[in-house]
Amino acid sequence: MRASFGVLVGLSCVLPAVVGCGDDGGGFVVDAEVPDGSMRPPPYRPPRCGGDAGVGDGGCGEGGVPVEEDAGMPDAGPPPPPCNEHTFEYVNATATTVWVAGSFNLRPDGEWASTPAEGVLELERMGDTWTLTTLIEPIERHLYKFIVDGTTWIADPSNPVTEPDPFGGFNSVLDVC
Repeated sequence: MRASFGVLVGLSCVLPAVVGCGDDGGGFVVDAEVPDGSMRPPPYRPPRCGGDAGVGDGGCGEGGVPVEEDAGMPDAGPPPPPCNEHTFEYVNATATTVWVAGSFNLRPDGEWASTPAEGVLELERMGDTWTLTTLIEPIERHLYKFIVDGTTWIADPSNPVTEPDPFGGFNSVLDVC
């Protein structure tokens, strides 16, 4: 009983303040005029529609598509790819397989994966060029190498950014985002 009484007292204090907002009658006043007497343009203009508003005729009827009039701006095209999308590319006419291993596909023991079963990424052959486009995660600096024919580990010859590996060779460096 005491909690209900407290809620009623609280509402009785707040309710008169809300009802009294706006004009003298307790309503709200909407005034679109600016002090100089001009009207503000609406913040959004809905697109115009073409056709007779039938389905698929470009009208705004059910299933229709609004007709965009030339707004003086060229089409922006598709959105850019995500910043962590990367394309690996390796040219080798005699290779039978090309994989990529690195700090982005570690085994549970923390070592780089070295086979497809462990998680290396397989490149696809297009003529003499092997390619793979993938999302690299996590977003950070990564080291990687290509594995050619399952046994030969090489730094990416098209990436000039390298650092020494612990075996006397080089890892390629990839800064993601």
